[in-house]
Amino acid sequence: MSSGVLTTKCSAKTACRGAHAKDLYDTLCTLPVTELERRQQMCERSFLHQGITFTVYGDEQATEKIIPTDLLPRIVPGASGTSSRAG
Repeated sequence: MSSGVLTTKCSAKTACRGAHAKDLYDTLCTLPVTELERRQQMCERSFLHQGITFTVYGDEQATEKIIPTDLLPRIVPGASGTSSRAG
């Protein structure tokens, strides 16, 4: 994880692209990058210990891989999510 972690939706020079993400952005900005990295590692270890993995046959490095996950959630405004729920 790099110091540009939050650049997808937000930038230090501009406001967040949506009020729905502002509270999360403000909170994340108070955390050092090392803390975000630590939390991502904890999440990945938790997945491994719970068996949330898949097997890659023919891969010499490791046959059991952790399901890729992103520590930072994608926040969808309420109105945007209604069509997804409806199918």
